[in-house]
Amino acid sequence: MYRRAPIAVLTLVWYLLLIPLALSLAPPPATPHLPATTLQTLPPEVAALGFLASSPRYYSAQVGIGGSVPPQVYAWNTLLQMPRADTLFATLVRIGTLPGQIYGLAGLYYADSLTFKTAARQVASQHALVEVMRGCSSFSWDVAQLAEEIRSGYWSLELATARQAPVLSSN
Repeated sequence: MYRRAPIAVLTLVWYLLLIPLALSLAPPPATPHLPATTLQTLPPEVAALGFLASSPRYYSAQVGIGGSVPPQVYAWNTLLQMPRADTLFATLVRIGTLPGQIYGLAGLYYADSLTFKTAARQVASQHALVEVMRGCSSFSWDVAQLAEEIRSGYWSLELATARQAPVLSSN
C-alpha cells in the first residue's frame, strides 16, 4: 500500500503542473465587440449595429443570477429608437451572425411588419441552431422555432421593456 503513495503523489504533481500549462497555451476567447475607443467615435446606431451584427449568441432581456441586462439589449434598444430603425434592423438581418439576424428579426417585428414577414421566412429557412442565453441557462435552439417565438411578439416586447433599458447616445 505504501509503495503506491509516491506514484499517486507524483501523478498529482504532474497534473497540477500540466493543467496551468495547458490553460496558458489555450487561445484567448474571441471578443464579439468593437474596441471601446472605436465605439466612442462612431455614431450610436453604427456602434450598436456593429455590436449586434457580431453577437455570438442571442441573449434574453435579463441573464445571470442577478438578472442583469446584457449589452446586446442596450444596443437593440438604441436601434429601436432611431428614425431609420426599419432599415437598420433589415441590415442586421442581412449582415449579422445568426444571433445578430435574430436581433434584427425581433426589431423588424416593431419597425416594419411587412419586411418582418419576409425576413422571418428567410431566417427560419436556415435550418440551424442558434446559441441562446436566457436567465442562467445557455442552450442551442432551432432557429425556425425561435423565429416562430419572435413572430408571437414575446421576445420583441421583452427586449423593448428590459428594465427600461437606456440607449446609447452621442453625447
